[in-house]
Amino acid sequence: MLFYLSLFWLAGIYLGSRLTLSLWPGLALAGLAFILALLLRKEARLARRMDAGVNGLAFVLALLLRKEAFWTQAPLCAGVLLLGMLRYPPPAVVGPDDLAYYTNATVTIEGLVEAEPEVFDGATGLRLGAQRVKVSGEWQDVSGAALVRLARFPEYRYGDVLRLTGKLETPPVLENFDYREYLAHQGIHSVLSYPKAELLATDKGWTPFHWLYGLRQRLSGALVRALPEPQAALAQGILLGIRSSMPGELEDAFARTGTTHVIAISGQNFAIWVGALTGICAWLFGRRYALYPVAGGIVFYAALTGLPPSVLRAAVMGLLVALAAHLGRQNSARISLALTAAALVGVQPGILWDVSFQLSFCRSCSSTGTQDSLRSSLSAGSPSTPRPPAWGRCSPRSPSSPTTFTASPPSHPSPPSRPFPRFPA
Repeated sequence: MLFYLSLFWLAGIYLGSRLTLSLWPGLALAGLAFILALLLRKEARLARRMDAGVNGLAFVLALLLRKEAFWTQAPLCAGVLLLGMLRYPPPAVVGPDDLAYYTNATVTIEGLVEAEPEVFDGATGLRLGAQRVKVSGEWQDVSGAALVRLARFPEYRYGDVLRLTGKLETPPVLENFDYREYLAHQGIHSVLSYPKAELLATDKGWTPFHWLYGLRQRLSGALVRALPEPQAALAQGILLGIRSSMPGELEDAFARTGTTHVIAISGQNFAIWVGALTGICAWLFGRRYALYPVAGGIVFYAALTGLPPSVLRAAVMGLLVALAAHLGRQNSARISLALTAAALVGVQPGILWDVSFQLSFCRSCSSTGTQDSLRSSLSAGSPSTPRPPAWGRCSPRSPSSPTTFTASPPSHPSPPSRPFPRFPA
């Protein structure tokens, strides 16, 4: 059931990006759907105990409500679909207090570097959270983010406050890719290319992120000092998610051979990390209390790598697996994957259109489906241990009692215990 609810939640967020649903009518419809699901579930339980031979109406009601899996889950899924449509934010009305209002104009912007800058093609790209803008000699408080492209040097870091002067432009629409819509789903509606930059202040961001990004840089420097190139750049990409120092020839070689996923942090990295961490914590604290340090270690490593979509997916799935092991519940990769997607998209709906998010989940879905098919086919085709006939089997009643045998063979021979091999669907 959780699998289908997650799918309907994702479908609702997608529909919310295409259709506009008012808040109060949507909440009313979702509430009615949930109430209907509860009522039908109650009636379905009563229908199981009804005597269908009482009268014709009781027979029809029992016949319909015995399909509890459909009559109770359909309204519940419809309610989750409506809530997903309401979760997607409505189109914002651009006004003077929005940065996008000043596109296609030469402005001066003051803002905070909201994430660790990325270095690519000899340039630096950073996300700037605008605080105020100067137009025609007057300052105006604004909100919104811009994607800024600067020269490689001087270097800027997370938490720097910059004053930039240049022409604010609308993101372009490329021939085979809608770059404007891609950035809009991330909350970015303006770009600024090679403006005049002035550093006003440093260390103005959130303190834990300063500590994490500083530790990341120190670990990167340690890898550079310990390993030669290009092994150092490869280790930075695999362990820390830093690919800015990787030579272009090496990246092209991975792209040509279709092995780019090797240098991307994904579920394999987290599987190794969570497995080692679980063993150590279970040995130190016992299995009863191992969940808490394991969960903290997963969150720490995810934040250390910069929280790309593939890392978020692996981190949430790792938390679900650790929680299932702590509670003694059987873990299902399909349900964990669906819940992870629903949780991430619920927190940040725009991530649904992120290419790395889509590729990460498609890869996980394909690997999960392949594993399930292989497991079912191998279990169906594996030979089972032949059992002796019923009339010759031992049937001990207790460890101390003598073994007894059944006296007569069965009247009909039982079918062979080894099933025919099945092919995967």
